Amino acid sequence: MSGLQSPISWVVAYKFTIFILFQLLQLARHHIGPLPVSHFHLANLEVADLSSNKFNRVLPVHINLPALQVLDLSDNVLRGFLPSDLCVNSTRIRLLRFALNYFNETIPPQFRNCTFLQHLDVACNSISGIMPDFLFRLPNLQELALQDNMFTAIGGIAFRI
Repeated sequence: MSGLQSPISWVVAYKFTIFILFQLLQLARHHIGPLPVSHFHLANLEVADLSSNKFNRVLPVHINLPALQVLDLSDNVLRGFLPSDLCVNSTRIRLLRFALNYFNETIPPQFRNCTFLQHLDVACNSISGIMPDFLFRLPNLQELALQDNMFTAIGGIAFRI
């Protein structure tokens, strides 16, 4: 049956097209299958809770969610890079949750554009390299969860083991 979508995938895709006009997408803990790329190109979406779904793909590089304020992708099986375009195209983001996934590499330098960001949670991933010091200078940041990653330094100051 390769090339054919399951009936549940078709229903989710059909219902998702209706969400294009909506500001809230709440699909947490539904285990709905693969994460559709179309979720990341919605002009009016302000809140997206896609946590605890076992999504297991790499996030798209280009994300166009200009109205986005809250994005929760925690507790999935996502891997690869954190989306670098996110804070460039979505400048009003207040909350980002990427915890409990398999993201690796570093926190993208474009995250310095998240000047409205209040909560950033990237705990329990495989993020490595230098923990960027610009995170500590984000003007509205109140909560920063970085534990259980593989950082080697903070802003150029190496950790001693």
